[in-house]
Amino acid sequence: MKDVRVSSINVKGGKKVLARIQRNTDLLTGIIEICKQSNMVTAEINTCIGSLRSGEISWTKASSKTKRGSERTPPIPIEGPLEFIIGQGLVCLADEKKPVVHFHGAVTDPDGKVWAGHFFQGGNPVHSTMDVIITEIDGAIMSFEYDEELDFELAIPKTSE
Repeated sequence: MKDVRVSSINVKGGKKVLARIQRNTDLLTGIIEICKQSNMVTAEINTCIGSLRSGEISWTKASSKTKRGSERTPPIPIEGPLEFIIGQGLVCLADEKKPVVHFHGAVTDPDGKVWAGHFFQGGNPVHSTMDVIITEIDGAIMSFEYDEELDFELAIPKTSE
């Protein structure tokens, strides 16, 4: 590997929230609501465990159709109930019209098969409960911006000043 390239900013940890997302609430919609109620603009989802009635995820696969050499699968539905074994991600609500929610997790289906990938808002209703711990990231925002090198829109960290 020739080059080492990163994009980073210094931030501070803020308040921490322990919350429960209740039955039939979409997982990511619930996380966004927790952040709104806690006045968190940018936050890290540290812990997320519980169950889903069903799931919808995608992952990256190789592709010669794109500049970056990969593409995301269309959302894949997974029949439940599902045991949600781990999840983590980032949320930024600085742009209300286009919030950043970058969330990955893993579930087991009724047969014990593990599914993992990127979760999208709207397709992951909570079954029994979802326990989450969210920590505010103070001094930063993230916004979706087009990356010309990759020909793709990605979340980019910036200072909030």
